[in-house]
Amino acid sequence: MTEPRPLCKKCEDMIAEDDLTWVGNDPFHLSCVTTVDLEKRGMKILVAFLSEQGRKCTPSNVKRYDLKVDGKYAELKATTQSFFGLSESQYQGLKSGELQTVFIVNGDEVTEYDRADLIEAVPKPETTYYFYRSGLTPTASHTCNGFL
Repeated sequence: MTEPRPLCKKCEDMIAEDDLTWVGNDPFHLSCVTTVDLEKRGMKILVAFLSEQGRKCTPSNVKRYDLKVDGKYAELKATTQSFFGLSESQYQGLKSGELQTVFIVNGDEVTEYDRADLIEAVPKPETTYYFYRSGLTPTASHTCNGFL
C-alpha cells in the first residue's frame, strides 16, 4: 500500500488562515465545508494539535476512517457528549487492528485513545434504524424562505 501524501499547500494555508472552506473532490483533501460544523471544527483543531506535536497527519485513503496519524488509521469524533460511537465497520476495524487510534475533540480539548484501551472497554451496542426518504411518502413538505 502506498503512503498517502501529506496535506497539500492549499490545505495547509487554509488551516493557517482559519479558513475551512475546503475545495475539490480530491480524496486527499479533508472534506470540510464550514467552520461552524462541529466535525469540521474538530478536524481543524486536531490537525493543528497534531502538527504542533510534530506528528504526521494525512487524510485516510480508506473511506471508513478520517485520518492516518503517524502512518496508522485514526478516527476523529467531535462531540460535546460524554460518549462517542463507532460504526460497525469502524468497530470491526478496531477489533482487527486496522483502526489504531480514536481522537475526541470536545471544544478545544483533544483526547487520544489507543486501540489497546478501547479494546479493553466494553461498548454499549445500539441499533440505529435508517429511513431513506426516497422510499417514504411525506405527510407535508414546506419551503422555509428567509428564516435564517
